[in-house]
Amino acid sequence: RVSLYLSGGVIDTSFVTDADSKKKGDPVDFVSPFTGAAGFSIGFNWPSGYPGSFRVDYSHSDVSRYQRQGSYDYYSEPVNMLNGRISLDMEAVQFALYGKNLLDNEGALDANQPERQSRARPPSYGVEFKVSF
Repeated sequence: RVSLYLSGGVIDTSFVTDADSKKKGDPVDFVSPFTGAAGFSIGFNWPSGYPGSFRVDYSHSDVSRYQRQGSYDYYSEPVNMLNGRISLDMEAVQFALYGKNLLDNEGALDANQPERQSRARPPSYGVEFKVSF
């Protein structure tokens, strides 16, 4: 009833030959050199005897770069996301409370020109109701 996970990635990229506006050895655009994630979930019984679960997960992505025509460099920002969820299962009905982007990450998600950069959604909180039949 307990699950843990941990993952990560290290990417070291560069051009091996000259190409268009890229020189040999230049890093590949839009690639974060490090990403990682960790999570925890646990199943339990509420005092009423109904099953429930709690989950929290965290992810991180380092800065990525975009070089335009060999003269302009744009950078993303580190992205750190924390999400959580707690649920109650009553046979065919499930209730859940959740929170997404709990750290209020407002940084640029990609390394593009400032007016074109994607941004994380603001923190959100909600209630889920699900019926199975």
